[in-house]
Amino acid sequence: MSAPVPGSADIPGAGRRSSNALDQFFHALRDRSGLRILDLTGGSQANIQYIAEQGHKSTQDGLPRALDDCFAHGGAGYFDNQSDPERLNRFGSMTLDHEPGTFQGVLAWDVLQFMAPPLLEEVVVQLHRITEPGGLLLFYFHADERITELPALNYHIVDRRTVSTTAQGRVRPIRFLTNRAIEQLFAGFTAIKFFVTRDHLREVIVRR
Repeated sequence: MSAPVPGSADIPGAGRRSSNALDQFFHALRDRSGLRILDLTGGSQANIQYIAEQGHKSTQDGLPRALDDCFAHGGAGYFDNQSDPERLNRFGSMTLDHEPGTFQGVLAWDVLQFMAPPLLEEVVVQLHRITEPGGLLLFYFHADERITELPALNYHIVDRRTVSTTAQGRVRPIRFLTNRAIEQLFAGFTAIKFFVTRDHLREVIVRR
């Protein structure tokens, strides 16, 4: 296990927090039923149950675990490993292997901030491919550029406005993305909306 981050107990996002983006995500889906929602936390029973209660079907994709399995061990380092063709091929075979337009919603949480180019851009391309036109995607990005490491978190839906998190006990490098960089990352999507929060976690909803 990696050493804890100094001051990690004060890092926003750990524990339970309100989420305006999550609220709007499910509010936008309120008049529809039977939608297919992709949850990239992978294996959260709370999320499976909540999505089912809303009348939708969830698919759990353990993308964070695939990142860990493919890039966290051996090699020159976590980000450097993401340039290794063999590791990239393995990652591609483990996650986001869905037909085009499969999902009407994607709960991506904070997974993108643990990726370096070109993996980052490739994952966004795949998310665009597997999301139906008009579908919504939810993302979290850390907003404090001074922090260089964060605990890897799993996100669990408490209710439409609240999420709780559990730490995986391992520390990952974090890539800081400005709002402009995030807008450029999703240039191929229809719309992007940022939500103001009281902490340093930026919430973003993107429309396919």
